[in-house]
Amino acid sequence: MDNELESFKRLDLVQIAQALGYVLIKKESSANSKKLRLLDKQIVISMKCGKQVFFSIHGGKSGSAIDLVMTEKNCNLGHARKFLRSYFHTTFSTAQIPSILHPKAEDKINLTEKWHCLNISQVYPYLQYRGLNQDTLQLFAPAIRLDTQNNTCFKHQDRGGVATGWEVKNMGFKGFSTGGHKSLFAKKIGEVSNIFVMESAIDCMSFYQLHQQHGLYLSIGGTLSSFQITLLEYVITEKYQDTNVIVATDNDQSGERYFEQIQDIKKCERRRSKLKDWNDDLNLKTDD
Repeated sequence: MDNELESFKRLDLVQIAQALGYVLIKKESSANSKKLRLLDKQIVISMKCGKQVFFSIHGGKSGSAIDLVMTEKNCNLGHARKFLRSYFHTTFSTAQIPSILHPKAEDKINLTEKWHCLNISQVYPYLQYRGLNQDTLQLFAPAIRLDTQNNTCFKHQDRGGVATGWEVKNMGFKGFSTGGHKSLFAKKIGEVSNIFVMESAIDCMSFYQLHQQHGLYLSIGGTLSSFQITLLEYVITEKYQDTNVIVATDNDQSGERYFEQIQDIKKCERRRSKLKDWNDDLNLKTDD
C-alpha cells in the first residue's frame, strides 16, 4: 500500500479546493457537505466511507484530493503529490467536514517560543539579493527573522497576533515552518489608510519600496485556505471595516482567483504589477 497516497485521503479537501481557487458557497453548504465554485464550475465535498471526496456537478468527475489536484492543475501524479505535501497539517475530523482550521493552544505556545528563538538580524543577504534596501528592511524587521540555516523567515499570525508559523525562503528554496500553518503575514506601516493583500511577504516589501504607501500589508503566503479567508474577513470587515482594500496578488491566473475570493468578502480594488509580481517589478526598475 502507498502510505503517502492514503495520507492524502485524510487531508482537508475543502482547504485544498480553496487553495486551487474554489470559493465556498456558504448558503448552499451544511455541516455534512460543502459546495464550492470556481468560475463556471461547481463541486460538492462530502464524506464517503470515512473519507472526503468531491463530485463535479457539471463535469461528472469525482474522487479524492489527489484526483482534484490532477484535474484542476492538469498535472501528473508526481506533481500532484508535490503540491499536496505542504497540506499534511490540514487533516479532517470524521465527525464532519471542517471549514476552519483551529490550532490547539499548546501548538500556539510552542510556535511562539520557536519564533522568539529565531535570530533578529541587521543584515538579510537573501532579501538584499532580491533588491530590498536597508530602509525597507528596517520597517518590516519586526516580522522577519533568520533561522539556524540562515533562511529568511516571515511570521504568520492569527487575529490575536500569535504566531501560527512562518514563510521560509532562501536562494532556490521556499517552504513553511514545520508544525505551523499559514494565516497572514501582517505589517503596519504608518497610518492604515489602505490594506494591501499580496501573495508573499517579499511582494509586500517590494510594493512598499516601489510606491512608499502607508497602510497594513498582508501576505497570504501563496495560498488562501478557509482559515485565512475567515481571518481576512475579520480584518477587512470588522477591525478595519472602513478602510480601502487593494488586492495586489500576482499578475497571473492564480492572482486573479485570489482577487475574486477576496472580492466575495468585500468590494476591493485590483492592483496589478507590470511583470508577474512586485519583486519582478522592483528588480526591473533597479536594472534600469
